[in-house]
Amino acid sequence: MNLEQTKTKKTKMNRKNLTFKKALRNAIAEFRHKIPPYKSRKYLRWVKNRFPDYEIHHILGSHIGKKNTDYLVVPLAPDVHRKMQRYYYKFFPMHITPAVLILLHYAKEVYQVELEVPDTMEQMIEIIETIHKLDKREL
Repeated sequence: MNLEQTKTKKTKMNRKNLTFKKALRNAIAEFRHKIPPYKSRKYLRWVKNRFPDYEIHHILGSHIGKKNTDYLVVPLAPDVHRKMQRYYYKFFPMHITPAVLILLHYAKEVYQVELEVPDTMEQMIEIIETIHKLDKREL
């Protein structure tokens, strides 16, 4: 393989990688805007108490002018948290599931409510709204 063929191959790989990143970025943006921006200090305190040596990471990130829900967080070791902030789009798909499982565990432990693992985004939004209502009732 000569130098010109190698350059062409690398360019094609970079285009594919950029296309994937752009598609993932668009999917995350669409996902973010469908989730209600609920805040819950009680839930954040509960997660922090369960994982005291870890930092809390909002998986939807923080963006100017957009509040994000506190119900989709994952506890991360400080060094991993720094990497997450640098390589957000690589880590996002891996952390949505743990965030939802932590949320379901919170519902079971704090409110004795058994909720099913969601299959769709609509089901996940329903779970977040249900837990938010339970949290508001307690305040």
